[in-house]
Amino acid sequence: LARHGRLAEAISGFERALEIAPDSAKNHFNLGIALAARGELDRASEHFHQALRIQPDHEAAQSALARALHEQAQHSGAPSAQSPLGGDALPAP
Repeated sequence: LARHGRLAEAISGFERALEIAPDSAKNHFNLGIALAARGELDRASEHFHQALRIQPDHEAAQSALARALHEQAQHSGAPSAQSPLGGDALPAP
């Protein structure tokens, strides 16, 4: 459903799947992907975190969480820890 632009239906389905199997890393990951596609990065990140609490070696959830956090930082205008020249913008402690 999510691949066909039917995100609301996909999200609803993944939420129902979580009601049935709340300890499923796959269900949390899938819901996170659908939420991220809809631009709900905060909620998506929560579900990626939950997937990783259940299955710490879930590489797809690790990557998706990193992307979501990066996009959140980009949209918030938060300063980067690196300068545009590639060096650290912040002095080393």
